[in-house]
Amino acid sequence: MEDIHKRLQTFEPVDQGQEVAALNTEFADQFLKVFTRMAKAQWKTQQKADLSARKVAEHLDEHGELLNNLKQQRAKLEDQVEQLQRFILEVCDLITGFKASAEASGDSEMKSAAETMTRALQKSMAKVGLQEIPAIGQVPDPMYHFVLSTRQPEKQSEYDRIVEVVEAGYTMYGEVVRKANVIVAK
Repeated sequence: MEDIHKRLQTFEPVDQGQEVAALNTEFADQFLKVFTRMAKAQWKTQQKADLSARKVAEHLDEHGELLNNLKQQRAKLEDQVEQLQRFILEVCDLITGFKASAEASGDSEMKSAAETMTRALQKSMAKVGLQEIPAIGQVPDPMYHFVLSTRQPEKQSEYDRIVEVVEAGYTMYGEVVRKANVIVAK
């Protein structure tokens, strides 16, 4: 038996004589059973992994399409909000222009109508979260005001302050929709 172990250590082939018969095949049988169980377990694990991968791919396909739909809907809503904001700003500008025309005309009925429209517009603006950016007498803030030009102050208190609004600015729910175009006394 020692002779067989020496040959195995030196990797020498064994005669298929009585020495082989003397080897204990029980160990080889146990090794074969363990190897077979491991191979079956690996096969089952691979099958489960493949099934899981298919389910994940199906889930991603299903939810990826949903995510793409949500992105498209969001883009559409953002576009609609932008269009609505532009429309609201145009209405505000029209009423502001009407009010300026009414004041320039000196017609009291037109002035009264312009004031009524302005108050109604302000109420409607508040309902949709639109607020005019305060400007006259304010220190210009680049976040809210765009300074178009400067002019000499008529009073010392006007220095570095907004003295005229060329175009009103607005915020909607705290976000600037349009900056106010202003003139500052310098």
